[in-house]
Amino acid sequence: MKRRDGPNVSYYTGQDMLKCEYSRELLGAYEKAAKKEAESANKRSKYRKVASILNHMRSYSGGGELVRQIVKEFRVKYKRRKAMQEELDQVEIGSQEVGP
Repeated sequence: MKRRDGPNVSYYTGQDMLKCEYSRELLGAYEKAAKKEAESANKRSKYRKVASILNHMRSYSGGGELVRQIVKEFRVKYKRRKAMQEELDQVEIGSQEVGP
């Protein structure tokens, strides 16, 4: 396989730069995505996707507090979705392991 020439910037380095510069905007986009996904979710695999988005959001500056607010909102809004509640439990457990 031939090696492509070009900038040797890793994906994650670029992502880290975006995190620093546009943390608020990216969190807003992730929040919107999580809420949209939660609204249409109807099976555990979709609930896991919502949880994955929330867990990713925690890695951003200010993300932990926003995730706590969203989880609180989802607990009320989707109180009858047992599988959703279980996936939210995992988000909260991960939050406690990472710290504030």
